Amino acid sequence: IEVIDTSFAPPEERIIPHMCLQRLLADLDPFLVKRLVDGTLCLDFYHSCFADQAHRHFLSNTDRRRKRHSQIAAFFSSEMWTNSRALTELPAQLIWADRAGELAAILTDLRWIAAMLRESKSVVL
Repeated sequence: IEVIDTSFAPPEERIIPHMCLQRLLADLDPFLVKRLVDGTLCLDFYHSCFADQAHRHFLSNTDRRRKRHSQIAAFFSSEMWTNSRALTELPAQLIWADRAGELAAILTDLRWIAAMLRESKSVVL
């Protein structure tokens, strides 16, 4: 968990060498499942017990939850105009991080709305 804990640090603070991350992913491979989400290949836990433990470790209290989701929101914010996964994930991460002001700014940004409409196979207004 300590290794995973540092992987959510901003890029300038990340301390996990790429090779170590590759070895970690190889070790975890039997416990992960790949799935396509918004056109992006994502990893998820195969067994719910792993997801439950990760949730307890990383999101155990309000401050930890806000911090983690803020870090994930920062990542998706930097990727927002490059892939549809970031477009759909950023608002959810902002909600979970309790960043209502930034969420309102995104949801009312005409560039974001236009990008969502372009990416959407069906439009619900």
